[in-house]
Amino acid sequence: MPALSGMKDICDYIHRSEATVLEWIRVRGLPATKLGGIWESDSDLIDQWKKEMILNDSDRKKRLGINDFGIVKPKKQ
Repeated sequence: MPALSGMKDICDYIHRSEATVLEWIRVRGLPATKLGGIWESDSDLIDQWKKEMILNDSDRKKRLGINDFGIVKPKKQ
């Protein structure tokens, strides 16, 4: 498990700003925590989290009848 130590390492790994990373930690459950005043995470955990987010979004789109372009498919009659 490659460790990511510090917010800069985490942001650099997922190519997002600090504000976005902090929001994702708080709202979406991005796997990171502050230990002794330093943000810590793990690239393997982040990769797994991203896969789960993609799968969950795909399932949600299927249930709602939304295609990959965000367009609601007409219901068959």
